[in-house]
Amino acid sequence: MEKYCIFSFVDGPPNIKRNLYRKIYGYKAHGKKYTGLIKKLKGLRLGAGALIFHSKNCAEVKELFKELALEVKIFEVYSKKKIC
Repeated sequence: MEKYCIFSFVDGPPNIKRNLYRKIYGYKAHGKKYTGLIKKLKGLRLGAGALIFHSKNCAEVKELFKELALEVKIFEVYSKKKIC
């Protein structure tokens, strides 16, 4: 069985929201492309304010939410099939 972490969060103020989305999804600026955590850690967007990552990558995502001081709920789930 595979273990995953689901992160459920609510958007904060516009400046924190912008930083969060840039770090999660990545962005382009001045001809450079910065990859986000979704692509780097092979995560998946479940919907508005919900992400899922493999348990081995949960610590890095938890650190991001702690750094931005955003409230997040974390659920650990198990699956027989590979999700992401």
